[in-house]
Amino acid sequence: MAITVNPSGFTAAVAAQLNDFSSSVLRAIGAETVNCGKDCVAELRRTSPKRKGKGGGKYAKSWAVKTETTSGGLVTTCVIHNKDHYRLTHLLENGHETRNGGRTKAYPHIKPAEEHVVATYLQRAKEAIEKG
Repeated sequence: MAITVNPSGFTAAVAAQLNDFSSSVLRAIGAETVNCGKDCVAELRRTSPKRKGKGGGKYAKSWAVKTETTSGGLVTTCVIHNKDHYRLTHLLENGHETRNGGRTKAYPHIKPAEEHVVATYLQRAKEAIEKG
């Protein structure tokens, strides 16, 4: 798209174009942030350990994503958390000592999901910037 500008208005025209580009990139990256947050929650729900028997899977079902936005409505961050069983996350991820002196088995499920979503997010953000 060609724009005809006189020399006195050149800086204003360049600033306007850069502002349009940056706002479109920020919107695209914000959308990818939300998508990656939802993907991570889905992966955590799928890979979280589930107790056998009645009531199994309550820990896995309580994963959620909370988005934080600016006053302009742009998404800045997504916080992924376990709403109801947040005390268990560290214990299940790393294992813990039992009262008999033994140790429980660790069920690493958060770290693999984090690594996967970070790689996906970086790729999607790169594509969003290239599209502009």
